[in-house]
Amino acid sequence: MELQHLKITTTVENASILKPMKCPFISTKLLFLDVDGVLLTLHQQQNFRKHANHVVDKMDKPQHCGKPENTEQDQQELDSELQSQSQSQTQTQTQTQGEVEQEDVRFDEERFRRMKEIYEHTQCDIVVSSSWQFYEEHLQSLVHFLVKCGWKKEQIHRLVMLLPNELSKSAYEKPPYCKSRAQAIVSVVTYWKDFITHWAVLDDLPLSSANIVYVPEEKLAHDVAERLTGTYLNCFRWSPAYAYQLIPVVRNHFWKQLHNSLFSWRSCLFGYEICTDHTLGQEVLALLNEAPLNHWIDSNDHWLVIFQSLMNIIHAILHSNQDTQGLPAIASYFVHTDQLVGLSQENTSFVSKHFRSQQKFIYLFCWLFLQNVALFWFE
Repeated sequence: MELQHLKITTTVENASILKPMKCPFISTKLLFLDVDGVLLTLHQQQNFRKHANHVVDKMDKPQHCGKPENTEQDQQELDSELQSQSQSQTQTQTQTQGEVEQEDVRFDEERFRRMKEIYEHTQCDIVVSSSWQFYEEHLQSLVHFLVKCGWKKEQIHRLVMLLPNELSKSAYEKPPYCKSRAQAIVSVVTYWKDFITHWAVLDDLPLSSANIVYVPEEKLAHDVAERLTGTYLNCFRWSPAYAYQLIPVVRNHFWKQLHNSLFSWRSCLFGYEICTDHTLGQEVLALLNEAPLNHWIDSNDHWLVIFQSLMNIIHAILHSNQDTQGLPAIASYFVHTDQLVGLSQENTSFVSKHFRSQQKFIYLFCWLFLQNVALFWFE
């Protein structure tokens, strides 16, 4: 399979000076590596306390997209936790080698064997595409593991350091996150194309997904809650003064419900997948669940009027800011892992076969070229 020069631009915030074109790789083969859902299963992540802002941690407590309460207090707690982690790491470095091996148990023996197999079959360079690249302690732990699998430290790279322009963490994680990560990968491959013969991506996120998603904007959650509130109240007969008194209660209800669906932390990060009318109806029913004035609904026709009115609003919102969930152009290079089981033998075999098939193509091309040269020479 030939290396395709994908012409895809990456959004860059605060663009800085271009990097010099000096090859940073030892191998001409690159493996873009995620950690969560690949080297760590979903269950293992639960036992590994991550940085509070680790965006792809599947076990993080869902957060509202709005500004969190008690921000200063949360920051103090986070600083205290990070200081404690730093002291713990310092103590760990003074332990014996056997204790260090025990500390690295977060990456299990099964993942060790499979990563070692990938190295033995490919000797590729590793490009860390995971959000672990932004956290030094996590990155060092990953490097330590990969070195044990066979890689040299010089073969392990942070993706953001290979981009033609400096890419901030917020730009790298721009919603929809899967597409932003895929675009960053393609930017690396395109920029260093003269030094890359083949590449692959190991990730549990749907980086190549062509599904259409609604990308919610955090600032719009309040406006949507206001629209739902107005529509909901207009379906009842109230005096203007009484209806005005009810607005805060109803609005608060819808605001909370929206943050469990369309504006949840996951939707704000990955996008809300556009679904069928039936599934959309389930979302509207969730919004209406325990709504403050439901006890005033006096008939099925009345209920249907309210339901359809809210349905129209949600339908219009979902079609206002759409994008693809991932980047379909990388599908040929993408190896999708199951976050419940992590890197499997099937994934490992596919990576090795993927690289070998590209290598065979190159050998075949060279052989045909030399054969044509020989025929021309003897003629």
